[in-house]
Amino acid sequence: LALREGASAVILPTVAEVGGVIRVSLEVIDPRSGVTVYSESSDARDARAVLAALDTTTRRVRGQLGEALAAVDARSGRLEKVTTDNLEARRAFSLAQKARYESRLADAEALLEQAVRLDPDFAMAHLRLAFMRYVQSDAEGTTRWLRLAQEHRDHLTEREALFLDGAAATLDDPAQALAKFRILGALYPDEYRAYYNFAY
Repeated sequence: LALREGASAVILPTVAEVGGVIRVSLEVIDPRSGVTVYSESSDARDARAVLAALDTTTRRVRGQLGEALAAVDARSGRLEKVTTDNLEARRAFSLAQKARYESRLADAEALLEQAVRLDPDFAMAHLRLAFMRYVQSDAEGTTRWLRLAQEHRDHLTEREALFLDGAAATLDDPAQALAKFRILGALYPDEYRAYYNFAY
């Protein structure tokens, strides 16, 4: 759930009796690696002191949380918010995006192909592959990947489907593509791809 929602960290609480003492612990965990990056605990002599121990532990964790989250962010990038139930496919997609931004196009394409091997219904990965073929002036490859994206459009959110419609119209109906990207930008003002593709 943390990976799917893009959470930076998970805080795992535990209460356990250790040698006649009640120990309250909080662990800050990197959801991508499962590694504990920071933990705190306090002991309570009996059940009446548990809330005080929890308060002490919470205050300590809150004091260190910024540093702990910085350690998580330094180690791993965020997963893209795209429609697939397969976390490994989403991870491959996210790494492909990173490779693309770093101009490692062969790596990006290989990662996207891995994403669709892991989830053949992953329409956004098909669409990204279509774009990669498009910028390489490969009309046949562009059409093939767009067709696969369209075949799996029921696995898209409404936002993603609008983006796909704009992309698909780019090849043969520029006016329709402009209309779709304008609607996408109006409905989702944070969708930078709508403005980029409209301008392009």
